[in-house]
Amino acid sequence: TEFKGEADSITQSFSDLFLALGVAIFLIYVLLVGFFKSYLEPFIILFAIPLGLVGVFAAVAITTGQLGFLELLGVVVMAGIVVNVTILLIDFANQLRRQGKTAAEAISTSVAVRLRPIVLTQLTAFGSLIPLVFLSPFWKGLAAAIIFGIASSAFFSLLLTPILYQWVDSFAQLPEKIRTIAIRLKKQV
Repeated sequence: TEFKGEADSITQSFSDLFLALGVAIFLIYVLLVGFFKSYLEPFIILFAIPLGLVGVFAAVAITTGQLGFLELLGVVVMAGIVVNVTILLIDFANQLRRQGKTAAEAISTSVAVRLRPIVLTQLTAFGSLIPLVFLSPFWKGLAAAIIFGIASSAFFSLLLTPILYQWVDSFAQLPEKIRTIAIRLKKQV
């Protein structure tokens, strides 16, 4: 005999949701690798997701006080939304790099030029979700998780993406630097 109840159903729902989040992150990574033709730049973009979790935990603390199914569903939705900020920054910086700018110049210009579209995009997302926070007790946790997750991810991404972009650029240039040093040493010997 097998006994199943509501607790088993809830446990299965949470397991399915975590699996969905993992699959979503993997699919986002694969799509970004194809688009950017890089294995490292998608990691910069995906770094926006944990930055959004900071806001999700704040939203949970303020609203429902517990990380339930709807809040986790909000995390899955948020994961697809928050990568947009870093995609805008990285794509524009790469365009500037192709024009001959250094990594530092490209990413700083990208942040300056793309700041307004990023802020407007975030505000439209907030505007569409705020009614759910105030008018629907059922959807309050989900909407708050998405809003706070988007806000924290956007804020921290604007600060950390330039740093990560330059680190990845330095890491990508490392083999060339090593080769240059080896050639100099070989000439000296």
